[in-house]
Amino acid sequence: MKILFVRSGGFVAAPGLQVRGSVTVDAAGGVVLAEPDYRRVVDPQESAELAGAAEALAHTFRQARGIASRHDHLAAADARRTPPTATRDAFRFQFTIESSSGAQAEVQASDVDLKSGPPELGRLVQWAAREADAIVRKRFGSPT
Repeated sequence: MKILFVRSGGFVAAPGLQVRGSVTVDAAGGVVLAEPDYRRVVDPQESAELAGAAEALAHTFRQARGIASRHDHLAAADARRTPPTATRDAFRFQFTIESSSGAQAEVQASDVDLKSGPPELGRLVQWAAREADAIVRKRFGSPT
């Protein structure tokens, strides 16, 4: 399974804080890759947890190409009801989940969706947020 992730937005929405990465996982573990030279090995337990959350999420939100997922519609409806200041500074995440069979699902969320979305979405967003922070620290040469 491969998961592509993008984190954008945030308090200042600085280009240096936008992160694009991918993680490939299987029963033996996996690897996270991001530009320019970020690489982290994923142990089998983390790989299984990540694959489980992503597969459950993909199953829930699987979509035909070009049709927005159910979560996208819910997020758009919530955005109309939520004052702009509540999400203006939120990080936004985009995930493309590719199963080993080749099926794809695309899911978009923000860090404020942790409470309103399915638990699998929360786990995936939390994982991507931690990974994106590690990528940014590496990018700017900060200690981990």
